[in-house]
Amino acid sequence: VVYFDSLRPEQKFIRSMNDPKIQLDYIPVGKGFRGGQKPVNAELKDLSRYDVFLIGDVPADTLGPTVLRKIADRVEQGAGLLMTGGYHSFGPGGYANTPLEILIPVIMRPSEKQAGNNIAKDLHYFQDLKMVPTSLGLQRYVMQLDSSREGNREKWNTLAPLKGANRLKKRFETVEVLAESAGNEAIPLLFASDVGNARVMAFAGDTTFQWFLTGNRSEHERFWRQMILWLAHKENESDQSVWARVQPRNAAPGSQVPIQFGARDDKGKPISDVRFTVQVTGPSGKTSKTEVQGTADASTTTFSQTQEPGDYWVTVSAEKNGNSLGFDATTRFIVDPRDLELDNPAADYSLLESIASLSGGSSLPPEELESFLTRMNKENLWNNNLTRYRRVSLWDNWYFLLCFILLLSAEWFLRKHKGLV
Repeated sequence: VVYFDSLRPEQKFIRSMNDPKIQLDYIPVGKGFRGGQKPVNAELKDLSRYDVFLIGDVPADTLGPTVLRKIADRVEQGAGLLMTGGYHSFGPGGYANTPLEILIPVIMRPSEKQAGNNIAKDLHYFQDLKMVPTSLGLQRYVMQLDSSREGNREKWNTLAPLKGANRLKKRFETVEVLAESAGNEAIPLLFASDVGNARVMAFAGDTTFQWFLTGNRSEHERFWRQMILWLAHKENESDQSVWARVQPRNAAPGSQVPIQFGARDDKGKPISDVRFTVQVTGPSGKTSKTEVQGTADASTTTFSQTQEPGDYWVTVSAEKNGNSLGFDATTRFIVDPRDLELDNPAADYSLLESIASLSGGSSLPPEELESFLTRMNKENLWNNNLTRYRRVSLWDNWYFLLCFILLLSAEWFLRKHKGLV
């Protein structure tokens, strides 16, 4: 993991995270909008060796176009990307119209770029914001601070509020909002999305160190560790008990999709005699559920109801002796839309010859077309007799309507004349 950030409190506490799975290289980069800053020397660091990129309170101009292009290239190859809040990140930091704009899952505009030391108050929140998971976030690996649902809610409720945040809106409808502020305003704070093979996130806050300072060091470390592992596609290698994966992630309509899942203990060893419940929700919201008795290592089931294109979400829960083994594992796969005309775009010459023969015609290669037309003209084989058929509806014309009106008028006149009215 490489972490670009200014010398602010947030980076100090993120760097204190102790996890042997994560090697974090911190690169201090400038501070604020002060002039005269030189872009990062892109040749000093081999960015291709990093799996996750964290960008904090750093203007885009300070990183420079070369570094930004290298980061974008790595993300397009599958590396993770997270941008955190700050006065000089996202739109205010000038990341619109850069290679990272199409990757970061929030809206950024060129007009938001700030120069000098003035801070645009309409681009930031300055009040305390208590961060809590959304209903969707409670189902996601990143937002799990405890192995039980109630314990997870309780831990989030005990965390100190953030000291402000960036004003962000998700870029597309497919972007997931995993966390928001508590209360009626529900300000979105944490965004996550898949971009090709990569995972990207946008975090509006920059003061999670408040959790650390108020006695919640373990929750602070777990939150950041889980974000980094998720961005690196390594969440199945964490300490979560239940795991699930689908490989490959893209499938054709009607194909069978293998789903692999399992459970492990605190030491990472597989748990046997586990009862798994695999639930798959399709694009239309229809849910299919299957129960599988787990083996000693990993279990596999096959999902075949893939006729509808779109996103399919897989949720796996595990029980042993009637007791839950922890949070449900979630993953997804995509069924790509199918175009029958493009399945085999090559011309079917045998089919064309059959159609020509059945309709009384003939088939010939393009190079023989000129000689064919010459022969048709020379032998006068064209059919000059043309019969035109015209179909006229008796009901849909003006004179039928006129006759109908006259008949009704005559009938009324006779009835009136005979005193029948």
